[in-house]
Amino acid sequence: MLKRSILFALHLLLWLACAYIIVKPLTDTSLIRKLLCIPLAYLTIWLYFYIVKFLLWLLGALTEFLSYEFALAIRYLHKRLVAILAITGVAVGVMVLISVTSIMSGFANEMRGKIRGTMSHINVFRGPNQFISNYQKYQEQILKIPHVTGCSPRIEWLVMFDMEKGADYCTMIGADFRTEIATSNIGDYLMDGEIDYSIPGRRMTYPGLIAGCGVLDEYVAGNNKQPCSKKGNEFILFTARPSNTIGGFVPQFKKFTIAGWFGSGLTDFDGHTVYVPLEAAQEFLGAKGMVTNFRISVDDYKNKQTIEEVKHALAGVFAKYPWPMSVWTWEYERRNLLGAVNVEQKLNLIILFFIVIVAGFFLVAVLTMVVAEKRRDIGILLALGAPVRGVMWIFLIEGFFISALGSALGYLFGYLITEYINNIERFLNQLFNIEIFPRDIYLLDKIPVLRDPSTMAVIIGITIIGSTMFSLYPAYKAAKNTPMEALRYE
Repeated sequence: MLKRSILFALHLLLWLACAYIIVKPLTDTSLIRKLLCIPLAYLTIWLYFYIVKFLLWLLGALTEFLSYEFALAIRYLHKRLVAILAITGVAVGVMVLISVTSIMSGFANEMRGKIRGTMSHINVFRGPNQFISNYQKYQEQILKIPHVTGCSPRIEWLVMFDMEKGADYCTMIGADFRTEIATSNIGDYLMDGEIDYSIPGRRMTYPGLIAGCGVLDEYVAGNNKQPCSKKGNEFILFTARPSNTIGGFVPQFKKFTIAGWFGSGLTDFDGHTVYVPLEAAQEFLGAKGMVTNFRISVDDYKNKQTIEEVKHALAGVFAKYPWPMSVWTWEYERRNLLGAVNVEQKLNLIILFFIVIVAGFFLVAVLTMVVAEKRRDIGILLALGAPVRGVMWIFLIEGFFISALGSALGYLFGYLITEYINNIERFLNQLFNIEIFPRDIYLLDKIPVLRDPSTMAVIIGITIIGSTMFSLYPAYKAAKNTPMEALRYE
């Protein structure tokens, strides 16, 4: 026992040393650090097998206090490599299920939260590039609707700005921050700047502008080819504004002064959005006294009845307006993206459950082999008067222990992976230069995780019940033996 304890301590120290050398924050990706991954992987597998053996040893210590079915089931597991492999198969299945479902749930939740934070609960508009006149009157009427907590008149317009490699587009939002902070989370997203378009202690020549941090990373001021990342720098926007000419639009540009920037964590929004004063946007587009839409917030946006009541009241407000108005909720406005995330989440869950099914078939193979090996023991038990049901219980209990231990270890490893997933991603990216989570594709600045206790319980419960059900066939096969057949060649 002392020899094994010393051996375990040495392996653990070697594992910690390798892990420290690899994980410690170094900027280099030397060959030594990469080569150390090999002994680290070996030591990790060794420690895993040692932990499983220790758990089986603990179960074995309880055999004298249990019935013969439990005692024999534990003995058949003890010191068997194939049993450890079966436990590993179940653990891997549960670990993958928990990790993927937690990340997908976190992704869906994070996407919903960030999209909701950059939008209001309800959007009222005429159509693309269509203006609404006399908006102050409608704003006052909207604010009187029950459950409405805020209304921000806006101008949302596609514009272009200079970039190092040509030009890029963004959405210009003309809004008053005094009303905007009541309908979106832009106030919480400001990284540098005030809740207005001014720079304290400075007189500004041009209107202020609050830009997304992604826009500022790309923007180039004038011909200096220097990134525009400080307050007070010039920011030039280009667009086509409505006119009475033959084409219907004329080119227009306007200079602004950077008064601050924001970062919502939604890469697409941060990289293609700028805020300007509503009056400056109206002047830029020649739309004095007009807006393109109203962004509205309600007190309980998760209540469908509340949303329907507000939408019905909005229809009454704009009933006499000369043109038809569209009323969209934020979920409907982003239905394609949210729908794709939900479908992907469900499909991944269905596909990954096949891993558990494969582990179940492996469990059948293991228990069938144990039944064949222990045929003599089964015959002796039956000859001594053990009931057929008792023989079946031995292998059902063995299957239960394998699935329970595998599920427990799988949950533990899944929890650790999801808890440190961003550290793991950064480590792999630094060590092997592998970009596992492209921020520009997934529109998020980190890998999101949401561990739902009910989902975890369902995964573990289905795994244990399913694996135990897979044990029925070998248990039934064991019970079919007769003492004469089992002991014929003994």
